[in-house]
Amino acid sequence: MRLLLQVVVKSRGFNQEQGWAIYEKLGFEQTKYGTTDEAAMKLLKLKEGK
Repeated sequence: MRLLLQVVVKSRGFNQEQGWAIYEKLGFEQTKYGTTDEAAMKLLKLKEGK
């Protein structure tokens, strides 16, 4: 989880297409999350819910 969050933080400096390329490599689809920040928040909520 820590590695994923580091990638999310780094992806904020990229444009949207580059950010989604990172997420696709990690197994996430663009249709699931609107932006990298939204995805990060959803992932944190999922982790906290478990």
